[in-house]
Amino acid sequence: MSTNHQTTISGRIGQVRKYEKYFYTEFLLPAADAYSQPGVVEVRSSARLGKTGDETECLVEISGYRGKPYRYTDEDTGEQITRRPVLNILNAVEA
Repeated sequence: MSTNHQTTISGRIGQVRKYEKYFYTEFLLPAADAYSQPGVVEVRSSARLGKTGDETECLVEISGYRGKPYRYTDEDTGEQITRRPVLNILNAVEA
């Protein structure tokens, strides 16, 4: 079984922000067609990956964690449900 959870992200850089020691780069992914909305992901890195508007690609390692649980009411059944969302993290693989 492989422990390598990596993939390449390619797209246009939307926004870049810095928080503490990391840069967070928003990638706008290519849309499937002219009528579809593009996907958006955020990549964390220790160095800046580019500037807004740049077309680029980046090797990332995929990880994540479970967020805080919250309760909601199912509209169809009225049942109270507790859900704990999964938050995905994409970290740039840097040399």
